[in-house]
Amino acid sequence: MSSSLQPPEQVPLIFTATGCSIEADANALIERSKEVIDGLVSSVTPGTASFAEVIDVLAQLENERQLSSHILGLYSRVATDPTLRQASTRAEQRIDSFLIDIGKRTDVFRLVDAVCQKHQDDEQLTLEDRKYLIEERRRYLRNGVNLGTEDARKLVEIRKRLHVVAQDFARNLDEQEHCILLTRHDLEGVPESLLSELEAEEGELEGRLRLPLGRSEYGTTMSFASSSETRKRVFIQNLERGRRNVDLLREAVKLRLDAAKLLGYSSHSDYAVEVKMATTSASVSSFLEDIKVRVLGRVSQDIQTLLDCKRQDMKSSVEPIVLHRWDVQYYTRMLQEKDDQLDHLMVSEYFPLMTMVERMLSLFSQLLGIQVQDMRNATWWNDDMVWHEDVLAYSVWDEDEAGSDFLGYLYLDLHTRPGKGGMPYCYPLQAGYLCSDGRRHRPSTALITNFPKATKNQSSLLKHSELVVLLHELGHGIHDLVGNCKYSRYHGAETVGDFNEAPSQMLENWCWHPVGLKYLSSHHVTGDTLLDNIIESIIKSKHSLPALSLMPQLRLTLFDAAVHGLLKVEAGDVEQIYKDILDLDGLKGHDENCGFGTFRHLFFGYDAGMYGYLWSKVIAMDLFDSCFKSDPLCREMGLKYRHMVLGKGGSQDETKTLTDFLGRPQDSHAFFRDLGLE
Repeated sequence: MSSSLQPPEQVPLIFTATGCSIEADANALIERSKEVIDGLVSSVTPGTASFAEVIDVLAQLENERQLSSHILGLYSRVATDPTLRQASTRAEQRIDSFLIDIGKRTDVFRLVDAVCQKHQDDEQLTLEDRKYLIEERRRYLRNGVNLGTEDARKLVEIRKRLHVVAQDFARNLDEQEHCILLTRHDLEGVPESLLSELEAEEGELEGRLRLPLGRSEYGTTMSFASSSETRKRVFIQNLERGRRNVDLLREAVKLRLDAAKLLGYSSHSDYAVEVKMATTSASVSSFLEDIKVRVLGRVSQDIQTLLDCKRQDMKSSVEPIVLHRWDVQYYTRMLQEKDDQLDHLMVSEYFPLMTMVERMLSLFSQLLGIQVQDMRNATWWNDDMVWHEDVLAYSVWDEDEAGSDFLGYLYLDLHTRPGKGGMPYCYPLQAGYLCSDGRRHRPSTALITNFPKATKNQSSLLKHSELVVLLHELGHGIHDLVGNCKYSRYHGAETVGDFNEAPSQMLENWCWHPVGLKYLSSHHVTGDTLLDNIIESIIKSKHSLPALSLMPQLRLTLFDAAVHGLLKVEAGDVEQIYKDILDLDGLKGHDENCGFGTFRHLFFGYDAGMYGYLWSKVIAMDLFDSCFKSDPLCREMGLKYRHMVLGKGGSQDETKTLTDFLGRPQDSHAFFRDLGLE
């Protein structure tokens, strides 16, 4: 029977949480974990410990726990009700605190250590089993299980404080209403499609429009506002979002270093990188230095190109012409329109949001052999299957030729509303895993973005850069859905941090390839695909300012590596590092010391890990150049990639995954060629 005519055996999630139910569910999760762990240590000794009696029990408990823990945390990110968000945040804090406590239990560690001594080389175990066993032992050691009582207490206090700091940091960015009031005159040049969406003030402020910061509206304004003064004001106010987070980030840097030193590491970077592909902070430093030298060797040329563009635009001015940071997006767009004949507003007409979602899902179906069904069309649908009426929900299956097996659920929460953070991301609700009875629990994953909703008179159109972001983040979700691992901790996109972004970064190439752009594009009125000459202009624009376009990411990466590579933290260190890195490219800017307070990635698991975006990009470009560039819609290669790379998740060493798929070690030539820096 076709999958579209029947509900999956695994019923969809229900989202009816209240503040009270969230608290009760968090309590139940904690009590169940305590019960299982206490039962384990009371019934098994190091002498009798076996893989089945210890590791299987701990792994199944972890599998079960994540079925509810991520959903309990979802509401802090998407709920419109502030009391629900607060209850969700409290639940996350309690669960995080509990996990820190059980992660240092010496009685459990003794059992894990005993099993590891007996079975780490046991060939009857699968590669994934052995990886779990070795990493579980290492996890306890990295949690300080061998520390003395006082140092162990300090480590626990630090980690619990870090969880609170991270939530405060995110809340300052998400729940504060970050905006700037401007008139239509101030916003001259900004597309009417955006102006018509902005909230208009009343009373004494009548005539002012409320421009949100930290979202797509900011980027559009910086690209199109013809007033340099407006761009400067918006730029500065956007940085000011980080003002309340300055002390929090400074505290986090100090706490992370203190924790690393308690565990015997010289720096937080040494601690964080040890478990990733790079393995040492020295490898990261060498990698980043190579990129920095290449970029800085070219960036002055890119700046001069934009400066010439600004001089041409302001040739009637009698003042000296200087290129400021708030000019970069504006004159980049102007340069692309002039040299590449690229009209960004016209191009966006070919990328209506909902059609792009459909086309992207179709692309995944073509490449990976899946089919996606809109659950809202099913007879068994009910509105409690989503957390907000705007959320789209899909069931995902293998194609009929492959047996129509159910793969999981995909949720798309695409539109802006109060309480949602500004950064687009994929959020796993439940990871997949193999149950103890042999059944497979299938994953549920959510894409959370902040695109404006279409109105009666205006489609929701994506800029090309937003198209790239949407395909990237949706790629994380698909990675979750086609994962095929035994343990939830390795499922789908749950890989090491410097590999995690590679599959989604590889997908970005479809937005820069003639075949991909033809496949995706569809004019919001006529349905026509992009003309060949427009596609050529889009592709040409990617390489017009290669070094300058990489600088924002490189600055953040160098800042992260520098502050987390400190061997000691003195007053003013973080601010000085930030200033020094801002000055690298020579652009003139605002004398500020709070922009790093907007770097939310440093609290989303990327502390001492921002290099991973560039490290993963090297992998991504090698994969695309070698396997998909010549035929981006090749079903045979897509299926091979699904099963040999995506399906493996983190279940084996990621270097092995790449070598098995490519048939050789990875290299960086495609990465630097793509940047135009080789």
